[in-house]
Amino acid sequence: MENSKNKKYAFVFLTIYTAVLLYMLFFAFGRIGNRNIENGYKYSLVINRIPLWIPSEFSRRWLFSLGNLLLFVPYGILLPMIFKINYVKTLLLFLCFIFAVETTQLVTYLGYFDAEDILINTIGMTQGYISYRIGMKGKTALSKTLLSITTILVLTFLLIGLAEIINPLI
Repeated sequence: MENSKNKKYAFVFLTIYTAVLLYMLFFAFGRIGNRNIENGYKYSLVINRIPLWIPSEFSRRWLFSLGNLLLFVPYGILLPMIFKINYVKTLLLFLCFIFAVETTQLVTYLGYFDAEDILINTIGMTQGYISYRIGMKGKTALSKTLLSITTILVLTFLLIGLAEIINPLI
C-alpha cells in the first residue's frame, strides 16, 4: 500500500513539475513578447559542443546552461519510479517528450528547436536515472535521498569537467 501511495505522490509531483516546466519553456522569460514570425522558424540541428563549462564568472548564460541540465534530472528519477521501466524505455519516453517540446517551440515561434538542448536535457535525465538507481541502494528513505542528491552533485561536477575536456576536441 505504501509503495502505491508513493507512486501517486510521485505522479502528482511529476504532473505539477511538468506543467511548471512547460510554462517556463513556452511563456516565461518574455517569450510571448519576443515572438518574431517574420524571421521564420529558428532551429539548430548541429551539435557543436556539450553546452557545459567551468565558468570564469557566473553569468546568466552559464546558469541557463546548467538549468538545461538540472531541470531534467527529475524525469530520470520519477519516470522509472512511477512506471517501473528500465533505462532504454525511460530514454525513449523522455526523447518523445523532449522532441515534442522542441518541435512545439519551433512551430509556435516560442523558442527554437536546438539539438544541443536535446543533448543536455537528455544528459540531465540520464543523470537523474543513474542517481535514482544508486539512491535505491540505501536502506532508509533518508539514506536513499542523500545517496541520490550526492550522486547528482558528483555527476554534475564530473559532467562539467568532461565537457571541458571534450569541447576543445569537437
